[in-house]
Amino acid sequence: MSFSSANTDIKTALSSVSAAAAPDLRNRETDIPAVVWALVDSNPAEHAGGSSAPYHARFDFDCLALSRIESENLADSVLAALASSSDWIHARETNRSGDVVIRGADKTPVYVTALSVSLTFGT
Repeated sequence: MSFSSANTDIKTALSSVSAAAAPDLRNRETDIPAVVWALVDSNPAEHAGGSSAPYHARFDFDCLALSRIESENLADSVLAALASSSDWIHARETNRSGDVVIRGADKTPVYVTALSVSLTFGT
């Protein structure tokens, strides 16, 4: 499986979420709310004959908003959108945490809900 196509599939799945969405780094000028994701690790299923599909991949999603409640709601929307996609077999939340960061020179606090999700791809 191609992880560039996985990024495209994730972006498509998140099209129903009301937030800017992009893989990897977020430009400081990107509108808030925003969802940023990155591949953390991946591996094929192991069996007696070797490794093969399905492939499991763990992605981290940072859900950024101007309040803690909004960032948590955004994380819930991201998880629901991923779970309803037919581009993978299964989407499961494996971890969630929260933080607040200062956004650039304007000193605006941005609340971040970090969501770790395991996606299972068929091929």
